[in-house]
Amino acid sequence: MKKKLVIFDLDGTLLDTIEDLGNAVNYLLERRGMPQYTLEQYRKMVGHGIRNLIRKAFSPMELDDASLETCVAEFKAYYLAHIDEHTQPFPGIVALLNDLYAKGIKLAVVSNKVQEGTERLIHEFFPDLTFVAIFGNRVGYPMKPAPEIVASVLAKAGCVPADAVMVGDSNTDMLTAANGGIDGIAVSWGNRTREQLAGNRMVDTVEELRRCLLDEVFLMETRRLRVRPWLDADAETLYKYASDPEVGPRAGWPPHQSVEDSLQVIRNIFSNGHTWALELKETAEPVGCMGYYAHGESNIDIAPNDAELGYWIAKPYWNQGLCTEALQTMIDYCFNMKHFQTLWADFFVDNPASGRVMEKCGFQDTGRVNWCSRLYQGDERPVKIMRLNR
Repeated sequence: MKKKLVIFDLDGTLLDTIEDLGNAVNYLLERRGMPQYTLEQYRKMVGHGIRNLIRKAFSPMELDDASLETCVAEFKAYYLAHIDEHTQPFPGIVALLNDLYAKGIKLAVVSNKVQEGTERLIHEFFPDLTFVAIFGNRVGYPMKPAPEIVASVLAKAGCVPADAVMVGDSNTDMLTAANGGIDGIAVSWGNRTREQLAGNRMVDTVEELRRCLLDEVFLMETRRLRVRPWLDADAETLYKYASDPEVGPRAGWPPHQSVEDSLQVIRNIFSNGHTWALELKETAEPVGCMGYYAHGESNIDIAPNDAELGYWIAKPYWNQGLCTEALQTMIDYCFNMKHFQTLWADFFVDNPASGRVMEKCGFQDTGRVNWCSRLYQGDERPVKIMRLNR
């Protein structure tokens, strides 16, 4: 299901604010005759609120409470006076938010930036959008990653946790999502590196984020798997598994020859809108693939309201029931959301294990044997035709 609510972090996710933030802290340091930092150094410091940022900048000096509050006041005065001198939305962000809003998806912002600054930047750079919540660092309220923040946004939006996803550029954002019981997507274009974000569900471009947020099966789950769009960042992992000579030929395609080969498959084949990655929850990496072919695309002569299902799983995960989990979920999606009347599937006669997966999910042998001319490899090998009626 598509999400009904997207909760965005601000700095490093929607807006590139690092130069104005860094300049404000350097202003404090310069007034006190202290060494200043580069913007790249500030990228490692931000994300935990003003007080933590100032403490890090003044380290190893330890500020007492009175000195810290003096610095905070000076920072706020300077920063709010210069808040938008260099700050800009990341390329593609304005269009993305406009598209989400136009499709009826609710938007919210949760930041550890001061409330006044958070509201001002949102209203300045996204003046035509209505946000159900704009939460910054507010006196008397917890900061990220406290779960109360997510609960407050959900309440204002009239949503439950399953309806929402948080998008941010830091592990603090991902922890906020986890603490609040919602899904999270990390973006790598902000103030943290891919290496620092490793282990999270991650996108590298705004276009990849768009595909995730607008995909009908976004984060559809089984007990052990998530179903999601394929991303360019998956190319290396795809190659690791799809280069195995025992995997592709069983599904009708040749082993991948390079990471670049896998990247082109993701861009040119898997981006068709009805082919998805099977992401193992335990590792957050794609370990298989699943999708459907409608009338006119299928390897089988099917009716206009029918679809053919296909899937494969990486060899290290064979015989663990993952294909059965994934196939049952895709069956539910195709019948209940796409409203197909009959589902079809086929397997090479020399790969009966795939047929057993289909049988476990209710498919029945039609008694027909076919040769699939549209396969990338294996069109000379016979397949058995299976069918499942609504």
